[in-house]
Amino acid sequence: ELYPAELQLIVSRILVEDFGETDYLIPYIVGLLDDYDFSTARSLLDENSELLHSEPMFYYLNGILDLEGGYYEDAVDWFLQGKAFDDGSDIHEALSLIYYVYIPEHVSALFSAIVLADDEASLTSNIQEFMVNYEELPWILSWISRVPEPKKLVEILSEEEAVISYNSVNFDMEKISIGFYDVAGVLQGNVANAIYGQFLDARTYVYISENMEGVFVEGERKARFDGFDVYSLSPDRSRFLIMDTWGETISMVNNDMSILWSIPAEYSMIPVAWSPDGSRIAISTGWDIYSIIDVESGEVIEALESYYDLVFLSDEEVYAIDYDGDIVRLEDESTLDTNSPALWAGFGDNDKIIYFEYPEEYMDFSYDSLHVFDLNTGEDKIVSDRALFMDAPVPSLKIEGSLLYFTETDLEGLHRIVVLDYTTNEVLFESSPSRDVLIFPDVRPE
Repeated sequence: ELYPAELQLIVSRILVEDFGETDYLIPYIVGLLDDYDFSTARSLLDENSELLHSEPMFYYLNGILDLEGGYYEDAVDWFLQGKAFDDGSDIHEALSLIYYVYIPEHVSALFSAIVLADDEASLTSNIQEFMVNYEELPWILSWISRVPEPKKLVEILSEEEAVISYNSVNFDMEKISIGFYDVAGVLQGNVANAIYGQFLDARTYVYISENMEGVFVEGERKARFDGFDVYSLSPDRSRFLIMDTWGETISMVNNDMSILWSIPAEYSMIPVAWSPDGSRIAISTGWDIYSIIDVESGEVIEALESYYDLVFLSDEEVYAIDYDGDIVRLEDESTLDTNSPALWAGFGDNDKIIYFEYPEEYMDFSYDSLHVFDLNTGEDKIVSDRALFMDAPVPSLKIEGSLLYFTETDLEGLHRIVVLDYTTNEVLFESSPSRDVLIFPDVRPE
């Protein structure tokens, strides 16, 4: 009852994985496209580039994966390189494989028109035919020509104006993007269909792409991690954790964008927590199990099998929020004398714990008080009474040294991003109000 493509994938997988038959690599990789395993397909092409460098399909398959990732210019370059090794028998098969990846129909048609051209005359003819077949293009181009071309992310990062980034979510239009703003809150540019972005440094940005299904690094440093849809940046921005789409593997990415280690872990949606010094990380790795992992080695230092809503770390100790909302120091199982039950907490400077008060009604987007609790004095103060907390595997509130980045709303439901020095209560940045939901703020490091 198997389809031919399924049978081809099974046979080629056996021949490649069990018998090392590299002659079957190409059909194996084609089968991976049919199986939507783009990450493994990319890895195999990279690992076997020397072996496959004279095969036209090596270039075509790389081009198809770049099409899937939205890198259209790179995809054209791959196909043109492939044509140099092709006698004309492979390119049409390669173009038929495009249906394995999602790209708009007009992009697919234009791409075919470009790569099938043999010279400037045929390129002109092919594109003119494309224009005839898509009669709405002149109307679209008439409007596009009225406004300047939007800045690419690398251009935004090369300039000095953008100082803060955050997501804007419009549920009515089903639209999400990352915006980059100057100190006055004026938009300098954005990245569409992207969720949860942060600055790795002043010239490099890492984000999750909603439609490309991966974690992308752009700017002075470049990298892409296909098949991953969560990442968590270390406090010193030197490395980040990535978690695969299926929730089965976590990997640590080093400063040079190489994978430091990978371990199997069935992570959950509970926010990842780093120790302030970046040496350890706490992750929910199963039902009622939290793993404390050494960041350098990937070794699981401790596995906590108990009933906690959240585990978080100081530089030396492990803390947790139990099901009653109490913050507990696990070394001696003592309960902190906070004023309110907590939903989320993290460590700041000078033995201060920032925590989000447990809302009366838990929702995907919750609004309640944000507290700063001093471990030394027992003082518990509220720094915002309408802060936003989002149910996600990364915190929607960010602590960096003495600074706290968060979203708050007013009584009219307008959202603002706030950057607060929680040691002095000085507001360092406040965005313009927005009816969109604003989340995941980050400040560009100097």
